[in-house]
Amino acid sequence: MTVNELAVYLHLPKSSLYRLLKEGQIPGKKVGKHWRFHKPAVELWLGSVADQHDQAVTVENTEAFFMSGESHDISEHANLFAKFDVRRNQLARGKFHGTVKLVKTPGVIVFEESYQRKAEVQGASPGDYVTLGTNIAAHRSEILWCGKTIDEQRFACGGPGAPIDFLMPNRSHHICILVKPELLAGAIGQHAYDTLVGSQTIDFTATAGQALIKTVTESIREFAKNPERLNNSYIVSSLESRLLETLSTCFTVSNQVDRLRPVSRHQAYVREAIIQAERSDRPLTVMELAVAVGVSRRTLNYAFQNVLDTTPHAFLQTHRLNAVHRELAAADPKESTVTRLALKWGFSHAGRFSLLHRKLFDEMPSETLQRA
Repeated sequence: MTVNELAVYLHLPKSSLYRLLKEGQIPGKKVGKHWRFHKPAVELWLGSVADQHDQAVTVENTEAFFMSGESHDISEHANLFAKFDVRRNQLARGKFHGTVKLVKTPGVIVFEESYQRKAEVQGASPGDYVTLGTNIAAHRSEILWCGKTIDEQRFACGGPGAPIDFLMPNRSHHICILVKPELLAGAIGQHAYDTLVGSQTIDFTATAGQALIKTVTESIREFAKNPERLNNSYIVSSLESRLLETLSTCFTVSNQVDRLRPVSRHQAYVREAIIQAERSDRPLTVMELAVAVGVSRRTLNYAFQNVLDTTPHAFLQTHRLNAVHRELAAADPKESTVTRLALKWGFSHAGRFSLLHRKLFDEMPSETLQRA
C-alpha cells in the first residue's frame, strides 16, 4: 500500500502516518523516495496496538498505576482524561501539542500537564475527589482559574464536583492534585477542609507552595522512571503519606483561604462570556453575548482586547470552530458530513470554513472526520 492507501485504510491523516514512521512505530519500507506498506505486517502491528490498549485498560482498573500520554489534537487530548467532566477549546492557531504524566494510588491522583497552544477549559472536578492545582511554567505564563491568577503561592481548589474553568496561555504547564475527601479531612483537620471545599483558591506561603510543587513533580518523575514500583503497597502508602504530610504543613502555615486579590472587571466579563458561549448549543452573535454578560458591546470588545488580545467576534468564531472540530472528531464518517456540521455552527461557505479550520488545528476538516 502507498501512504494514501494506508491513510484511507487506517482512517488517519497522512501527517499522523509520517509521525508514526518517524517514531518507528508503524512497519514500512522506503522504495526509492516512496514509502510502501505490507498489509499483513500492518495488520500484525494493529493487533499489537490493540493488545497494548487492553493491557492499559487492565492497568487502569488496578489500585495504583502510572500513565503518560501525548496528543497532537485537542480532541485527542480530552480523551486522555475521559473520566473527567471537562471540555477543551483551542484558542490559538497552529498544531496542538499536549502532554500528561499521571500517578494514581487508592486515595490520591497527581498529574503534570502541558499545553502548547492557548486553550480554555470548562467543566467540573471529579465527584469523588477534592482538587488542587497550580501553574509551574518556568517562563512568564499566566493561568486564570475561575477568573483568578494561580501561581506557586496561590493554588486553585474545589470540592467534589465543583465547577471549574481555566484560561491557559501558550506553552502552559501545570500540576493537579486530587485527594479523597476523607483522607484530606483527616490530614488537615475538618475546619480547614470545610473552608477549602467552599473556596475557589487558597493562598499558601511561597515556601509551602514550592514544597508542595516539588513533592508532586518529584513523585511523578520517580514513577515515570520506575512505574513498576507502584506494585509495592509500602511504596504506594509512603507516597500518599508524603503528599498528605506536605499538604498538612501547607495548611498549617497557610496565609489565607481565597485571600482577596483584585480581579479586573475585564477579566470577569471575559470569563462570563466564555461560560455563556459554552452553555449555548447554537452559534451566538456578539450582541447576544454582550446581553448575556450584561455589558455593552463596546465594553465587551475592550475586555476581550485587554485580556485575550482578540475581539468577541474572533473569539466566537474560534468557539464555533472548536464545536465543529469536536463533533467531527466524534462523528461516524459514514453518517456525517463536514458540510452539515459546519452549517450547524453557522459556517455557510465550505471553502472558507475549511481554510479557517486548517489555520486553527493544522489539518483539514475532512482529515478530522476520517480520523474519527
